Amino acid sequence: MTEVHTTHSPQTDVVSRDSRTVIRWTLTPDFEFLTNRNGQLPIDEWLHASTTEVVKSGEHRVVYRLQLESGEYFLKHFRVPDLQTFGQNVIRPSRAKLEWRAAQRVKETGIPTIDCVAVGERRVGGFVLDNFLLSKAIPDVIPLDEVLSDILPTYNSHREAQLRQLITREAGEVLGRLHRNSLYHPDLHPGNVLISSADLQAFESGTDTVRMWLIDLHSVQYRRRPSAQMACRDLALWHNFFARRCSRAERSRFFRAYTEEYPRHQFTATELSRRCTTELRHADRHGDRKWHRANSRQLIADRWGLFCRGIARLGIDWLKAFRSQPTSNANPVSESLAPELISWPMTPSERRPKHSAAHAWRMGHALLRRNLPTIEPWAVYEPKLRGQKAYLLLAPQSSFRPLPDVLDSTNQSADIESIASLIGRELDRLHHCGFYYREWDGSNVLIDQESMKLAWSHTHRLRQRRRSLSIRQRVKRLQEILPAFADRPRFQEHFLRSYTHRLTDSQQKQLRQELPLGRSGSAVSAECPPTFLRAA
Repeated sequence: MTEVHTTHSPQTDVVSRDSRTVIRWTLTPDFEFLTNRNGQLPIDEWLHASTTEVVKSGEHRVVYRLQLESGEYFLKHFRVPDLQTFGQNVIRPSRAKLEWRAAQRVKETGIPTIDCVAVGERRVGGFVLDNFLLSKAIPDVIPLDEVLSDILPTYNSHREAQLRQLITREAGEVLGRLHRNSLYHPDLHPGNVLISSADLQAFESGTDTVRMWLIDLHSVQYRRRPSAQMACRDLALWHNFFARRCSRAERSRFFRAYTEEYPRHQFTATELSRRCTTELRHADRHGDRKWHRANSRQLIADRWGLFCRGIARLGIDWLKAFRSQPTSNANPVSESLAPELISWPMTPSERRPKHSAAHAWRMGHALLRRNLPTIEPWAVYEPKLRGQKAYLLLAPQSSFRPLPDVLDSTNQSADIESIASLIGRELDRLHHCGFYYREWDGSNVLIDQESMKLAWSHTHRLRQRRRSLSIRQRVKRLQEILPAFADRPRFQEHFLRSYTHRLTDSQQKQLRQELPLGRSGSAVSAECPPTFLRAA
């Protein structure tokens, strides 16, 4: 095991005075030119400059982008808004000082990270209050989450798979090197990883290298001895973001790269994968419980006898206007396409918990949290009194059409096979996450033929189990679904082949025994049963 010993470079202490107190800065010698004639950092001048931009703003932290003559910098202002944060600064170093030290340790491992320029603390009576970290901006980089959401879909399937493999392998090596040096990053998600845009451009020309930078290091922890528990926690956090965006082979490639970089880890790649899968189920249940409360993605505008929610980016003012007039045609965003408003007539005989706008809202976002395709619900309005209408506002979906309409208008066998394979794969993912349709018809599936994408519709019909569906439960659902394709035996074959692709041999054998293939009343075509499900 290799231990990391921090070697501090020569530093200069300077003092900046504001209108109330004194900020004492620790400045690296290479950036002494940033001080003014009085030997102080002109922090107030920078913050009030017209070129300064607020990147993030929250209760505990504000991030500024500074455009100075010497280049671009980022200034993090860590606030002390409550007694808990004040107490943390008493028993441990401030968050700015922690990130300053963590950046030095991470840089010593050879992992690219931020270049810290200065760290400052405002002290009153010997206690640290607001603290600051000034760092040099990393040029020509893109956050990894933007790469996954915006850049990857622009590549063809082959190049997209290659870039995913490259990012997966590099991420495994970076995380393995971090843990090999007893450093742990409990806030490691794609937003805290930067990718070189130059490497992405070179990738289009055939280069197979990509560089990653780690940022937001204030939560990085150092342990003198390796901690398997903390390593598994970091791996599980990273795995939760990529488990349903990568294939099983790519996840295996990640764990293999990690164990090759950190061969002394006490768990094998298979054991790490199993532990991360367990943690993923816990994270899903935690996210479902958290969704009932207001959070950074959901706004709550409930009233007595009224359930009203909306996504945070629409704003509370728009949500209140929607609450007062849900049938208004006002477009909440500046898009040419209008959202779709679905109404529920709440009749006294209707079983509200089974078919309600609130249930559709929860199921829709539960699918999105698991990276399962569906139309994003924007807002919901549901009175708790009988005899009133409930409303669900969905994002624009003009490119999607119901599955029956797509099949009726498609005559090419290649397109039908692609659609059948797509439905089989996505239905397997749906059942693997514990979701199933209580009532099935073709309108539960929306297809975009141009991009060959699927979206689950009618989320008010969805039900959820805590674990993946068992083989018997899957057979029961297949017996309800397959009759919808009774007149398309080839469609059934491609559908089932894709659905059972991830099942083990024993599971496929049990599925073959449970499905009444070739018998009277069969859910699957008796004339042409799928070859891979025929009895040996």
